[in-house]
Amino acid sequence: MKIFERYLRRTKLYKKKFGDPEGQELLKFLAEESGAYRPSFVQGDPYQTAFNEGKRQMYSHIIGIINQNEEIIRRALQHEQEEMQLKEMMLQERGYK
Repeated sequence: MKIFERYLRRTKLYKKKFGDPEGQELLKFLAEESGAYRPSFVQGDPYQTAFNEGKRQMYSHIIGIINQNEEIIRRALQHEQEEMQLKEMMLQERGYK
């Protein structure tokens, strides 16, 4: 599976799973558990700060995927496919395939 096909599939899956009422409720739990809307900094404890920030980043990652514009990914996928076709044609013309 090509890279943009994977991005598009992942985006659709995340939107599907987190888009219904149960998924929205799960996102609220994740936001709470990850400390998404609290400071991650713990004075004098860089390890706890890093741990907290890791949790926040995972929630942020999920939200970022859900908010991705599928049309942009589709265009990138189309561009990738066109480039692959062009490369194949060039290889065929040169007798490599």
